[in-house]
Amino acid sequence: MMNSPLRSAVIFGLVCCLGLGISFRFVNLDLKAYSYDEAITSLRISGYRWQAAVAQFDGQSVLSVAQLIERYQSVHADRGVGASVLGLAQEESQLTPLYFALVRVWAQLVGDSVAAVRSFSAVLSVITLGLLYRLSKRLFQDSLMTLMVVAIASVSPFLVLYAQDARPYSLLALVTVLSAEALLNALSRNTGLAWSLYCLSAVTGLYTHLLFAPVLVGHSLYVIGISVVKKTNRSTHLVLLWRFGTSLGMAIAALTPWLWLMQRYPGPVAARVGSSLANGKDLLSGLFSLMRFSTRSLLDAHWAGGVLQVNPSWLKTSVQGIAAVVIVSLIAAACYRLWDRTSFSRWGIILLPALITLLALWLKAALTERYLLVYFVTLPIALGYFLTHNLRNDPTRRNLWLGVISLVLIAGIYSNAISARAMLWSIKYPSSTAQNVGVAAFLNQAESPCLIVYQAPRQAAFGKSGEDKFGRLLSLSHWLDPAIAIDLLNAPEQVTFAPSCQNHYVYLPSPFLDKAVRAQGYELKPIDNIAPIDLQQMIRKNSSG
Repeated sequence: MMNSPLRSAVIFGLVCCLGLGISFRFVNLDLKAYSYDEAITSLRISGYRWQAAVAQFDGQSVLSVAQLIERYQSVHADRGVGASVLGLAQEESQLTPLYFALVRVWAQLVGDSVAAVRSFSAVLSVITLGLLYRLSKRLFQDSLMTLMVVAIASVSPFLVLYAQDARPYSLLALVTVLSAEALLNALSRNTGLAWSLYCLSAVTGLYTHLLFAPVLVGHSLYVIGISVVKKTNRSTHLVLLWRFGTSLGMAIAALTPWLWLMQRYPGPVAARVGSSLANGKDLLSGLFSLMRFSTRSLLDAHWAGGVLQVNPSWLKTSVQGIAAVVIVSLIAAACYRLWDRTSFSRWGIILLPALITLLALWLKAALTERYLLVYFVTLPIALGYFLTHNLRNDPTRRNLWLGVISLVLIAGIYSNAISARAMLWSIKYPSSTAQNVGVAAFLNQAESPCLIVYQAPRQAAFGKSGEDKFGRLLSLSHWLDPAIAIDLLNAPEQVTFAPSCQNHYVYLPSPFLDKAVRAQGYELKPIDNIAPIDLQQMIRKNSSG
């Protein structure tokens, strides 16, 4: 047992970490690049569909950046939630609509700026911390352990980054914790109301993201396991399974309308989900990816902006590798201790959904970082149990465990403090976003620029960063001077020259547009320090520029 002064000091430190973690979720919400996916979220909020918008690009009118954002990234009273959901169904039916409907309402009430839209995810993440507190309290009946769980979750770099991302993942984390609490409540009370609330949480999860389906598989294994472990009599066992099965069946039935839409618009599903399984090489690669991702639950060590940026490169690789081994070992020890020292009724509800999710993604060769929210939101529970248990029950090494706890929390705080001031960071660093900083900086200082963008009106182009130039333009537009002119084309022969502009630039040039430009006596000239695939200047042939 710990003495009172030490316990009070630990609690004070954990409360301070919780306050910092909450603050990090709202700091500089508008600083980081608005990624391609986030720009598509704002396109959904506007009620416009990608295909319908591109079809209007006749090259006869020039929009300013401000007009582009006002039309395709802002709320419109005549295009409500229904328009947002319809656009999602037709173009991204692999995503279920709850988040997009809720964020459309949020934008109507709070605002549609970058910070306002992202703040919805931040608020959801704070609510998740409260739900983690309730779930941990139910599982362990230990206030210090519960506070440890919430403190670790609050400063987890991964959870903080996705708390500032205008996509459904914060809502997925919330409903994962909520459904676990609802299931435990239903199993303990075994009343119609409790099972109805669990069914509602399952419906909410499925309409948040289809990645919630593995969570329900984990819940199914948990309920079966509870019936076996507790050795309930046959009648009670059957009633329990019947009520759970009924709740689960009703939740799946409630998803039927959206499954029908996925069947009606199969293109997005086939393009983004596919049906292939991992081969041996993919499985091995997936294990290494999981190690890298797991590291970021406590320390943001990432090639694209992590906090362990040291020179030379071999030293950086070595330091990042050591950090990964240490953190993954700590996570593995925590999960093992939770499994070994607690009953199935405790560890099953935490580990089974996470393991089923990991297994499904691993076999699918889809261990993408953002898909692991279910795993990352449950890790703090295992870590909180492990660290608190050792701190309290290992008096001979208490100072060691105090040091480990301090390092875990300081690593998260340091990671968040660094990333909070960065314009680009790991989750904002795909090829569709990384070029925004340099391109925007150049255009914002150019004299009277006009940006020419050619987007072929093909449905297949949407969602592919290499082809969807309109979506990438929407992402870039949040960095540009609002007065910059933009000429949108859906056919290369529509190239015109706005008389108010002195300099014309082609964004994401293509061979089709290059041919059309040359036919008019112009050519495309590369720009210093900017990749030619991102931006080129249009000049007359034989001109020095």
